[in-house]
Order: sequence, then C-alpha cells, then structure tokens
Amino acid sequence: MRDSFTTRLLLLLATVTCLFAGANILPKTTRLRNRYDLVSRPAKEGVPPEYVLTSALLGGFRGLFITTLWIRA
Repeated sequence: MRDSFTTRLLLLLATVTCLFAGANILPKTTRLRNRYDLVSRPAKEGVPPEYVLTSALLGGFRGLFITTLWIRA
C-alpha cells in the first residue's frame, strides 16, 4: 500500500512539474512563432473551394506527395 501512495505522489509531482515547465516555455514559443511567421493564414479570396479543401485535408501528407512527384519527374 505504501508503494502505491509513493508512486501516485511521484506521478502527481511529475505532472505538476511538466505543467509549470510548459507554462514557462509557452511565451517564448509564441514569440518565436510570430517572429518567424509560422502562423497559418486563412485562405485568400477567390481561391476555388477544391484547393482549400484539398490543402486542408491533405496538408499533413504534403511532403510525401512532393517526394512522389519528384521521383516520377
């Protein structure tokens, strides 16, 4: 029973430590994101919905598609 209490206490301490570390890192991360312009922008006016939908749904696979196109070229 004592090991269970100690384990829970250590896990709680680790969780609180991670939360405080994340809270301290967040402002610096936000500044860097804004400095290097890593903020996603909304779609421009006049772009067909097919392009917007395709880029939103398949955005994570962009690198794979580009590599495939280069291999085919």
